Amino acid sequence: MARQAVTLEKRKAKLKSGKAEYWYMRWYSSEGKYCSKSIGRTDKLSKRQARKIAHAKQLEFETATVRRDKTKNYRLSEYVEHYFKVREHELALKTVQLHRQAARYLVEYCGKDKRLQSITRANARAFQAAMAANKITPKGHYKTTVGATTVYMYMKALRKMFGMALEDHLITENPFSKIITMADTESRWHYVTHEEYARMMNSAPYRFKLLISLCRLAGLRKAEAINLEWADIDFETNRLYVTAKDHWKPKTRKSLRTIPICPELQSVLLEAYGAAQDGQEHIVFGDMTNIDRDIKIIRRKAKVEQYGKPLHTLRKSCITDWAKKFPMHVAQYWAGHTNITTTAKYYSQVREDDFKMAAEMRHFEQVYTQNDTQSGNGGAGYVGNKNDKPLTDKGLSKKAT
Repeated sequence: MARQAVTLEKRKAKLKSGKAEYWYMRWYSSEGKYCSKSIGRTDKLSKRQARKIAHAKQLEFETATVRRDKTKNYRLSEYVEHYFKVREHELALKTVQLHRQAARYLVEYCGKDKRLQSITRANARAFQAAMAANKITPKGHYKTTVGATTVYMYMKALRKMFGMALEDHLITENPFSKIITMADTESRWHYVTHEEYARMMNSAPYRFKLLISLCRLAGLRKAEAINLEWADIDFETNRLYVTAKDHWKPKTRKSLRTIPICPELQSVLLEAYGAAQDGQEHIVFGDMTNIDRDIKIIRRKAKVEQYGKPLHTLRKSCITDWAKKFPMHVAQYWAGHTNITTTAKYYSQVREDDFKMAAEMRHFEQVYTQNDTQSGNGGAGYVGNKNDKPLTDKGLSKKAT
């Protein structure tokens, strides 16, 4: 117990002006190493004041607001450089770009010399508010409007960055861990029906038909569809495999998965396989520089409602179909999500057809209790029968008399 306490001692030091005596706090780290820190000269700090400082330090250790172990207190810019040095090879290219952009905004707001341990939850909330108000513009960037979804993505990226600092014992809490943003709430998005998909396929050029089908019928991300190769298709088992390539790797480890090929997708792929040129590795071919623009043109020709993130919405529509027909953990695996909450919250939607089906469905076809078997259909436990006729006001008045 004594090794857990913060104690005081005096130490003498030689100065140019003579000798001086200092108060030092002493404690032991979690590994049993001896630690000490000077808190001031004895001629300027009384013993009572020194004890108060030591007691405050003891309370900080007990409440875990400060660590017993001495860790490097990075400057913000130093930690950002350290983070990408450690994690750049683990993350997908798009994720690295997102994290770098989020870090640029935070460094611009806090300053590159801001100490990592001094960033509080209040600082994180203030940063979020400044981002939402478009008051931050990193050096070398044009001033642009940042939407609520972008703010959410940046806050999520910073939460992960500071999460690594917490795991490495560089900070005592993650200031971005409990920040709630607008994008945390459920948002509505356009479900692409089978009829709309058919019209888009009829209006799309041949090479875009493959891309649209892979996103809508296999739930692939845009990058996954573009990097899919014929070697990843197994027509015997009707399965496709999302695998890493030398020039590309999926978003997360969970993105490495096997997905079933439905009959509609199988016919599209078989036709494309028959028309593929010798030596063609990738299923989707051609220039994909302005995909979103091209998909908008296809939707306009097909007279399909305009919506944001055209290919990603096709993927979400596919996952919604899976979630309706299969258990949620199955839809999660096929979607390549790390967390099942992501599948349930953001990738499934209550459709208009669901309301119509529920409104037409009878909950009680014919239900009896044990009393009914003894007393007949008119027993007290009788719930209903599909052949029952609804009572009218006239019928009710007769029963009342």
